[in-house]
Amino acid sequence: MKQWMISGLVVLGLLAVLPVATFAAAGNQGTGYLLLDDNNFDSKTAGKLVIVDFYADWCGPCQAFAPTFATVAQQVSGVLFAKVDTDAAT
Repeated sequence: MKQWMISGLVVLGLLAVLPVATFAAAGNQGTGYLLLDDNNFDSKTAGKLVIVDFYADWCGPCQAFAPTFATVAQQVSGVLFAKVDTDAAT
C-alpha cells in the first residue's frame, strides 16, 4: 500500500502540471474511471499513464474531491483514471 501512496502523490502532481487535453476517460461505464483493488491494480495499470484517486469513505476532503475527479475523468483523454479505496486495500 505504501508503494501506491507514493505513486498516487506523483501522479496527482502530474495532473496539476500537464495540460488537461492530454488525459483520457477510461473505465466503468458512466463514471469515466476504474475501481482498483489489490487484485487488479497491477494488471489494469501496467504500461499506462494513470491518475489514481486514493480515497476513504469516511474522508471529508475525499468526498469533496470525488465529483471533480469524476468530471475530469469523463471529459479528458489520454490517460486511465482510477480510484482505490484505501480502507479496503492491504
